[in-house]
Amino acid sequence: MIELSGNDWQRYEFRLDIPAAKIAPLDPADFVIAVGSETRVLVDQVSLMPADNVDGMDPDIIAMAKAMNFAHRSLRGNFTSAYHWRDGIGPARQEG
Repeated sequence: MIELSGNDWQRYEFRLDIPAAKIAPLDPADFVIAVGSETRVLVDQVSLMPADNVDGMDPDIIAMAKAMNFAHRSLRGNFTSAYHWRDGIGPARQEG
């Protein structure tokens, strides 16, 4: 359980311990953030990284990439590759 304190944005860290063999690797599982009563919580980011992560990467994935002799490949282009920030702004909203 995480005890909330104050009304300002804060970073909360927690540890989620899952007993061995409770969930098999790559099996789907639900992660739920629940609050009680009239509490309102705005969640910015949630990261579920293994405790032995290496700079935010799963060490199992790193080991698999090394075993495949995988080098970083960039696949050019996606739906945001042609996006320019100016495309997202426009005239101020006018009332009336």
